[in-house]
Amino acid sequence: MMTKRPNHALRLQSHALVGRIAELGSLGGTIRTPLPHTTIEKILCLSLLCVLHVTLLAQPSASATVQRAEMKKLDWLVGHWKGTGWIQMGQRGRKEFTQTETIQSKLDGLVLVIEGQGKSSEDGSPVHTALAFVSYDERAKTFPWRAFTAEGRQTDTVAKVGTDTLEWGLEFP
Repeated sequence: MMTKRPNHALRLQSHALVGRIAELGSLGGTIRTPLPHTTIEKILCLSLLCVLHVTLLAQPSASATVQRAEMKKLDWLVGHWKGTGWIQMGQRGRKEFTQTETIQSKLDGLVLVIEGQGKSSEDGSPVHTALAFVSYDERAKTFPWRAFTAEGRQTDTVAKVGTDTLEWGLEFP
């Protein structure tokens, strides 16, 4: 014979579950609850677990805090930059160009996105187009640099960061 539980018993049970989840979560324990029997109990349990999951994800990790602090060293780069330069194109000779760089901080300071466009000083045609990402690797204590070009090339290197300086390079085979 099945008996129907009154609504107030379900509310008390769900409040007890929230208190137990909070207690176990703060101690780092495993959450074990009896399986819910009714549809409303299943919905409540699922809702509570979703709220707990989102709450835990919303808290920044110690690693993210360290990464953001290190990335602050590159805050001075953020913005729109423009200048001139040249590139030696093998037998095709030297090409002069105007370079623009758009640098944005993303993911609340965890990553810099650097987009560069070099245009020929002669006719405005593209000379160099690239996209790069720089972040901080806490374990290696380095600033990994990953760059891509419009020609389909890519490179991974490590940037050297100093006081108001950023240096990176790559080797050609």
